[in-house]
Amino acid sequence: MSALPPKARVVLDTNVLVAILAFADPALEPLRAAWRRGDLVPLTDDACLAEIARVLDAPALAARKAVAQAALEDYLRACERVADGNPGRLPACRDRDDQKLLALAARGRADALATRDKALLELARRVPFAIVAPERLAATIAVGSTRIEPAA
Repeated sequence: MSALPPKARVVLDTNVLVAILAFADPALEPLRAAWRRGDLVPLTDDACLAEIARVLDAPALAARKAVAQAALEDYLRACERVADGNPGRLPACRDRDDQKLLALAARGRADALATRDKALLELARRVPFAIVAPERLAATIAVGSTRIEPAA
């Protein structure tokens, strides 16, 4: 169990961001509300920004592009950009494309990484930050709790 400090530093997986930005997933709305209030500091870097831009520009999201773009601008105002650099020793993720999320969380001294990715969730006990399902993080924030359980 980890403590969620005030102004929690959090990395949001791209799929989590798409659910929030393009689809306004009501289960994840506490995350958006928290970054708007300044209670949550989303972390990002060049690699993650490039990926979210590419995903939001995909033809499958064309009908939601205007809404997603406006929501992305709101998100970016709340973000802290983390410089590239050596994240230190981290476990290897099975999906090499997800390694950037672990590196960002480590470099940015994140309190949590919110993801639905099973390969990342399996690494929860091997990193110095919580890796949790976004719904769990959102529920924790919604009830004002300061304790988050890492993925099993």
